[in-house]
Amino acid sequence: FYFNYSCTASDNGYTHTSDPLIIPFYIIDTNNKVPVITINDMVSVDEKSEPNREVAVIGTHDDDRDIPFHTVACNLDKTETCADKFIIVNNVILVKNGYADIDRDLGDSVYICPMTCQDNPHFLQNDRNP
Repeated sequence: FYFNYSCTASDNGYTHTSDPLIIPFYIIDTNNKVPVITINDMVSVDEKSEPNREVAVIGTHDDDRDIPFHTVACNLDKTETCADKFIIVNNVILVKNGYADIDRDLGDSVYICPMTCQDNPHFLQNDRNP
């Protein structure tokens, strides 16, 4: 991306004005790096855990130059049953309701939890601030 800037020189702003000089400005995009997400492939949590118990930390890294372009926010996909049991706050997966809500004898013993992580989100959101 570039734009041109027209510049003129004058003596005291009124006399002997020079011909316009066109100065091109080239904008180099340094905010286009792909974020890197790291999390263990499999994590575990004790059944009947208390609400807000930490399950896993989602590691995020983005080489973009400045905020908010190197900020990465992750959210659980709302269509999955996992979103009923867990939440993500500041890229940390936590137990949502806990106690009997996470009981492998009464429910699922394994949850597949798809999530979406994006850099430079228009409005940083997490499951507590939808």
